[in-house]
Amino acid sequence: MQIAIQGALGSFHHEAALRLDPSAAIVPKQTFADVFEAVIHQEVAHGLCAITNTMYGPIHETQSLLKQSSVLIINTMQLQIAQQLIGPNRVSLQELANSSDVRVLSQAPALAQVRLWLGTHLPHAVIEETHDTAASVQTVVSLAQPHTLAVAGRFAASTYSGTIVAEDIQDRSNNYTSFVLFTKKG
Repeated sequence: MQIAIQGALGSFHHEAALRLDPSAAIVPKQTFADVFEAVIHQEVAHGLCAITNTMYGPIHETQSLLKQSSVLIINTMQLQIAQQLIGPNRVSLQELANSSDVRVLSQAPALAQVRLWLGTHLPHAVIEETHDTAASVQTVVSLAQPHTLAVAGRFAASTYSGTIVAEDIQDRSNNYTSFVLFTKKG
């Protein structure tokens, strides 16, 4: 089965898709709208998108696209989300806290899930919103700048050979994202 996902390989969407079907062929798309377009135009049979997160709330774009599009939800699943601070190599939190050039990249929902942690541990960091958690890790690893980090999951760190600098930094441990698997109606 082919499943289009929002985000790069290694994302939470990728992880959720593989939990639904470990043998699925994953087709990364940049935006939620791109996932819906791929399903509607039958580039792929299935799409998977996050619909809500316990900390961030509803994913409004997915909810709007579900209402506007001729798709049928065929499965749902929840994935516990544990956010990691990921860099290109090992660096201490103390060094980062004392540095004036720290940048943290990630997608808006992930950044919202670690807001308190970042404010406490890296209050001077420049926060940069990106379109995807896993792509943020890919960027951080390719830049290879020790003070440029990403917020993403362990799967993303493993996929792109990133180094986990701080583990489980989400502000609440009971952090879950719900996903919907859908196909074109008819």
